[in-house]
Amino acid sequence: MRPLFLLGLLVTVIVGLSPAVPSSAAPARTAVQAAEGPPPMEPSKPYAGIFADPAIVRAGRTYYAFGTTTSGRNLPALQSVNLRDWTARRSFTKPPARWITRPDDFNDALLRPPRWAVTTTSGFGTLLGSQWAPSVAKVRGRWLAAVTFPRRFTYPVRRCIGLAVSTNGTPLGPYRMLPGGPLTCGTGANGVIDPDFFVDPRTGRPWLLYKDEGIAGVRQPRLVTRRLTMRGTHWAPGSRQITLMQSRGRGSWESTIVENPSMVRWKGRYWLFFSGNKWLSSRYSTGYAVCAGPAGPCRRPAQDRLLTSGRDVSGPGGADAFIDHHGALRLGYAAYSRGLDGRTGFRTLHVARVGKGRPGTLRVLTRTLRVRPPHQTRLASTGASSSDRDRDGLSDVKDPWPFDASNGRRRVSIPTPPALGKAKPVAGGRTGWRRLPRGYAVRAAAISRKAAHQEVAAQATAKVRKAAVQATYEGVERSAPVTHAATVRLTRQVTSTGEAYGHAVASARTLAAARAAAVRLAQRQADLTALRRARATLRDERVPTVRLMLTTRAQQQAHATATRTVPTIAERAAARRVALDLAKEEYAAQQAAEAEREREESRVVRRRVLAGAGIGGAVLLVGLVVARRRSRG
Repeated sequence: MRPLFLLGLLVTVIVGLSPAVPSSAAPARTAVQAAEGPPPMEPSKPYAGIFADPAIVRAGRTYYAFGTTTSGRNLPALQSVNLRDWTARRSFTKPPARWITRPDDFNDALLRPPRWAVTTTSGFGTLLGSQWAPSVAKVRGRWLAAVTFPRRFTYPVRRCIGLAVSTNGTPLGPYRMLPGGPLTCGTGANGVIDPDFFVDPRTGRPWLLYKDEGIAGVRQPRLVTRRLTMRGTHWAPGSRQITLMQSRGRGSWESTIVENPSMVRWKGRYWLFFSGNKWLSSRYSTGYAVCAGPAGPCRRPAQDRLLTSGRDVSGPGGADAFIDHHGALRLGYAAYSRGLDGRTGFRTLHVARVGKGRPGTLRVLTRTLRVRPPHQTRLASTGASSSDRDRDGLSDVKDPWPFDASNGRRRVSIPTPPALGKAKPVAGGRTGWRRLPRGYAVRAAAISRKAAHQEVAAQATAKVRKAAVQATYEGVERSAPVTHAATVRLTRQVTSTGEAYGHAVASARTLAAARAAAVRLAQRQADLTALRRARATLRDERVPTVRLMLTTRAQQQAHATATRTVPTIAERAAARRVALDLAKEEYAAQQAAEAEREREESRVVRRRVLAGAGIGGAVLLVGLVVARRRSRG
């Protein structure tokens, strides 16, 4: 009884339903939550919970982050102005659909997964899919999102990449999937994941980087790229898939896994960032390579690992490179807390700052941004204060000088040392007393003088910077009239050029019309000449006597033959119309046959699905009947 019961369930699931559980080759990327659980993602409120595989974009001075499916959102979205404090996307002022059960809490940036994706029902009453590692970019004035979902009716689960477009022209969307099927599913059984948009600043051409899962035992996973059309919605005609990188094997730090490609052009070079090793472990790291262009080739430096587990984070990966509004290179990545991994914690969003190291290499300046208390200040060797050197609020170096700014002034205060000779309790709870060392006050006074000198230097540096900015502003004001005059002249030249171009286009159109008229006239003259020649031939062949022409049968046949061999212009036009009607009828017949073929294929698929479901149900019913009989016996 049990084998028949299990067989019925297996046939029903495989044939009638689509698999919703990922295979071992592509495990689900939802981290195991810690014991206390992650915080919820409430609209318009600060969020610091699960946020894996982030994609960060900038619009002006505001930053937007998108991540893997979490908290019942297909495309969770955050926004920030300082890359430290992230706020969840606001809810919709008007519910986008009638079936949403909690419209006040609904803030999904992707309203509906694609029709070809495996979906379930979320707590909001909407369809929810398993979306991985998205990418968002602005292409030709439109915000596009590349998302990865598992495709229906595939076993093992095969992931595909689809494209969505923002419906309101903003980075937060909401986004709607483009009609049709997925953009690509790759050639392997497990498909493709981790898309990344890259718009080349030099040419303006968009590219899409992604990971090809490969074929087990045949081809290792690899990072590939392919050029898109200028609108970014389809593959460019004539483009092909180009391999950028693949793993170096089990002896390397990435083992057999490379994923999450991200490309950026910074300081005149193309940098490719990627992740390696298993994302569930603390060995998950981020590396980089230097490329000659969007299509490669790419070269790894000797030390190509950039982010690894350390004292503050564990398993940093899924990095996305972007340029902040000051031109600095940043990496948004996901990592566990120190000492945790995918079995004991969950990944949260971090932002690192990267700078140039030795020639052709990069180094990490700061691993993660920290929220600095407002009373702390920052002193460095240059003597500039934190507000002078860090006006954008993006600096995240840990404060090396533990002093406070007092009374809102630029002076640094230090703890007041106890008076010399005062008694201090001895540690350990004993009642004995000891004296403080005599040099304590001397050292404290030296530290105070040093801080005062540094503050004076900081004020002098601020004055010099202010004077330089004022001089630059005055120079711009002086050059503004000249620049305006040059702009006016350039505008007039452009206007004149446009008018000349318009005249040239009109002249070309007139010339083309005249040429077409001349061709038609020549054809008509040729037809008239042929007709005159035929009539002259008939006149020469006529018999002087009408009676002889009527009684001579041979001459009548010759006359009829000559008459048939001289087509008129009307007959030619009629023949052309007939041929055009025949071509139209043939095209309509082809379209009808193709539509009928598509309907027949869909009917065959439905019959197969229903037959499989029926067979599974029958087998299940037989198993239940046999079980009931045995139980009665």
